[in-house]
Amino acid sequence: MIPNLRFCPVCGTSCSNEALFKPDKLENEIVAILQSGKTIEAIKRYRKATNFGLKEAKTAVEAIALKRHVVVERSASSSFKWGWIGRLIAALFMGFMMATAGLALFPAVGKMASPFLCEGTIQVESHTYRRPGETTVTRNFFCPDGREVTFRTAGISCLIYSAAGLILIGCFDGVRFAWKKLKTAR
Repeated sequence: MIPNLRFCPVCGTSCSNEALFKPDKLENEIVAILQSGKTIEAIKRYRKATNFGLKEAKTAVEAIALKRHVVVERSASSSFKWGWIGRLIAALFMGFMMATAGLALFPAVGKMASPFLCEGTIQVESHTYRRPGETTVTRNFFCPDGREVTFRTAGISCLIYSAAGLILIGCFDGVRFAWKKLKTAR
């Protein structure tokens, strides 16, 4: 039997490291680091103090966060960078889906792209093809001067719907932010 063998007060792992037996000081450091949004730094600090491996240190830091009811916040720079890129990608995807479905099901949607493409209103030409058990409809969009602008109409519609989607996502973010502030104020 090892004479100085003790057990970690957080996760129960056996260890002979003396740093483990000042848990309040170490926990306070870990909590402060976690509250600043630096989870990796907290795990590094715990590993340095205890000589634990990565998995054990991560488990111990998570246990401290649960024990002390610490909600780990992401840093502002990372949420801004990836948050806006994610929002933009989501808005572009929504815009693409709305534009293609809208033009296929309700071709008048494409007429909102008229001011950007033509002098006058875009004309829609639909063709229906039938085979036994199958019906296919195609739509083409033309300017009054006869130029076909089908793909341009889809592109402009996609951008318009993407802008609307980005505004909606911003509104949802605002509501979520207000709700979070309200919950923390209680």
